[in-house]
Amino acid sequence: MTDGLTYGDLGAYTMRHEISVTGPLREYYLRDARHTPDPTKWTTEIGWPVFRAEHHQTDSA
Repeated sequence: MTDGLTYGDLGAYTMRHEISVTGPLREYYLRDARHTPDPTKWTTEIGWPVFRAEHHQTDSA
């Protein structure tokens, strides 16, 4: 899975579950070109700070 697809999946998940994103995104390259020339074996861990979105009801009066 590419980083672009991963970020898209995370964005869709946060929307479905009403979760908001805050803070900087982080990428940790656990296995990359320094470890192996085969990109199918590269591994990236994505740190995306999220929190539950608050529901605010508005008065209809």
